[in-house]
Amino acid sequence: MAGSSRSIVDRSYTEVRRADQSSDVGPETVRLSDLRSEAAYVLLGDPGLGKSTAFTSEQEAQADMSIMIDARDFLVANPGRRQGWRNKTLFIDGLDEVRAGSSDARSALDRIRGQLEALDCPKFRISCREADWLGDNDRYRLEFVSQSSKLRVLRLEPLTDGQIEQILEDHPSVSDPGTFIESARERGVGGLLANPQTLNMLADVVGGGMQWPESRRGTFDQACRVMAREHNQEHEIGGRPPPLDELLQAAGHLCA
Repeated sequence: MAGSSRSIVDRSYTEVRRADQSSDVGPETVRLSDLRSEAAYVLLGDPGLGKSTAFTSEQEAQADMSIMIDARDFLVANPGRRQGWRNKTLFIDGLDEVRAGSSDARSALDRIRGQLEALDCPKFRISCREADWLGDNDRYRLEFVSQSSKLRVLRLEPLTDGQIEQILEDHPSVSDPGTFIESARERGVGGLLANPQTLNMLADVVGGGMQWPESRRGTFDQACRVMAREHNQEHEIGGRPPPLDELLQAAGHLCA
């Protein structure tokens, strides 16, 4: 399960179309609260963008009518002993985590589908890192176990400027969000602001714009270390990433 921001903000989601659908019309923006009657959907997003936070918020809003569970725990659950799940909405968090380190990315999803089938196909929502989502292939397989034979795929969008300010206003180390944002962009690391996890990490490291590295190079080095670090234990164990310095050195060679 990915990390989340300290502050809960109202996020934006856009619908991901099938590969064969027309792109003449722009993507539709939706709210998760408007999709509570849907049989099934998948929520995609980059690491640290807030997928788990979004699921937690939605699950809590539906209280006793829903269950939140890590994908890994869902795979070992005994459907015969989970009769109460059959009439509830299941929030299955972290498809990417059970795919980490696997030689066949399809097998984890097939096991999830088997569990859903054994529960008589209750309503479900699944979160996944976008890089680990297999597109329409995954979509078609999940439609097979959807009550409606349909599946909506959503993308969690990066933070807007207003959302960035809202999070920084609640951060204990940042006294002036506007100055912090301006300083980050002046130093060329504005891209880190749009992700709640890297935003909070940057704020933790430099404080309220008072502890920025003296040089632009120092800022970039610090930013690269923030971005390169794996914060998800399941990915760290399953994927066995190389040491941070080796990863940064390899990235430097690729960009040279």
